[in-house]
Amino acid sequence: MPKRFDTWFFLVDTPADQIARHDGHETVDSVWTTVDDALRARQAGERSIVFPTLSNLRKLGRSPSVADAMTAARSKQIVTVLPRVGKDEDGELSLFLPAEADYDIVKTSLAALRE
Repeated sequence: MPKRFDTWFFLVDTPADQIARHDGHETVDSVWTTVDDALRARQAGERSIVFPTLSNLRKLGRSPSVADAMTAARSKQIVTVLPRVGKDEDGELSLFLPAEADYDIVKTSLAALRE
């Protein structure tokens, strides 16, 4: 995508009866779901999840509970992720992520991002 986005991801423990709302402009759909259900919906083609959100969902999915996710988030330094595009060791055009961002990957093929 030719656009660059400056996106923040937030983690918050909400009450069980919290109502999800969207603004109708920046966000146009709201749903409470689990990480596993969101990833299954993406795999089934029911939801489109862009790479930055997908990366953060997978990272969040490492925690078995909200409390564990909050503890993990508080224990790590906030890292500004500025992906770099370049050729990997095989000459394939790839997206490189900083290791200190602690995602499951540090490199992915640009072709794979289009799938």
